[in-house]
Amino acid sequence: MFFLRFLILLVVLSALPACSAGGRIVNALQPDEGVSVEHGIAYGSLPRQKYDLYRPARTEPDTPVIVFVYGGSWHSGSRKDYKFVGDALARRGFIAAIADYRMYPSVIFPTFVEDEAKAVAAIARRFGGGHPLFIMGHSAGAHIAALLALDPRYLQADGVDVCQRVSGFIGLAGPYSTLPLRRETYRNIFPENVREAARPINFAAGKHPPSLLIAGKSDLVVDPKNTKELADALERSGNHVEVADYRRVGHLLLVGSLAAPLRQFAPTLERIARFIEEESEQKPPFCGR
Repeated sequence: MFFLRFLILLVVLSALPACSAGGRIVNALQPDEGVSVEHGIAYGSLPRQKYDLYRPARTEPDTPVIVFVYGGSWHSGSRKDYKFVGDALARRGFIAAIADYRMYPSVIFPTFVEDEAKAVAAIARRFGGGHPLFIMGHSAGAHIAALLALDPRYLQADGVDVCQRVSGFIGLAGPYSTLPLRRETYRNIFPENVREAARPINFAAGKHPPSLLIAGKSDLVVDPKNTKELADALERSGNHVEVADYRRVGHLLLVGSLAAPLRQFAPTLERIARFIEEESEQKPPFCGR
């Protein structure tokens, strides 16, 4: 049994490019029935301003909506790689949206955050206030999602009040306090004059939507201390924060464990579903409760 689990893990993770955690093998292993998908819905006029929408077989006027922001070090990735995430969330009874955004070298910070803000706003308008709205991300996507949840200016620019509309933030292995500035690529993505505005932890003071922060203790890509530091900062400001960290789980396996073949390695999907279900019972304003 151990050898079989190890073989599954080895084969699947070999399909996952660094920080772009949806490989074709993972997607191919998902069931084909029971989820409807709309591809390439425009939220803006540019080629990468599109999202895919995953719906369960049955929805209600209050079905939660999750906007998932994928990682890829701010310079790679595609919504098509993350079918397994949309599929997993839809099979748990949620509506999931996965949006592309512009990347380096075409753009630098904060353009990719602004793109995702436009996507969230378009999805919020599409579904209306009856559907609880959550913002979720992994790795660089968790960094972007955290800024959307903690710095209200991004969504305000697109007509969305975070405290009135965002029921919660879910971050998987995000670089919330420390940006990876050792390489020139990242120093170009985050020029010195904007770096403080690019650190989500700098916006932890004040009142924010509830957060679920998840990390893998074996993560060698993004130091798990980022999760602890953001959680501590949010708690000091009186915000509701839940933290989960999983032993023997690394950076790719954390998001990969949302896929059916890898759920035995970490209860990531169950933990996320419980948070969404609990927070969906709350009424606005959502900040600082």
